[in-house]
Amino acid sequence: MQPPEPTVDSEAEMRTFLERVVVAIGALEKGNPRDWLNDGRPDATQLSRLWGATVSASVRDAAWTIAQQRAETPKSVLSRVLKKKGARFLRQVCESRQWSTARSGEDLVRIVAERVTFDEAKALEA
Repeated sequence: MQPPEPTVDSEAEMRTFLERVVVAIGALEKGNPRDWLNDGRPDATQLSRLWGATVSASVRDAAWTIAQQRAETPKSVLSRVLKKKGARFLRQVCESRQWSTARSGEDLVRIVAERVTFDEAKALEA
């Protein structure tokens, strides 16, 4: 039987609690089906085991969102843009903004990532 989820009385305590769950997510073994659900989210039972207290699905989801946001950068978003929309799209972005261009898609990702914010990269992905 898992111990109950800790009672959190303040916003600061909730941030600390979520931070500990984020750390536990980082300790899960990537690719191990025991640690992850089929939809890619971490298994709350495994997080509870690692952390030593019950981690509810809602807390797991909040911590997972934080962990994903920290892992994302403009470059990682633009790498997905390259895969989805191709080098031609990124070249057009560079040309429309009068930035230098490159032949390789990865070079285009680097050029654009150096010049856009995270939100601008996400807009290019949409």
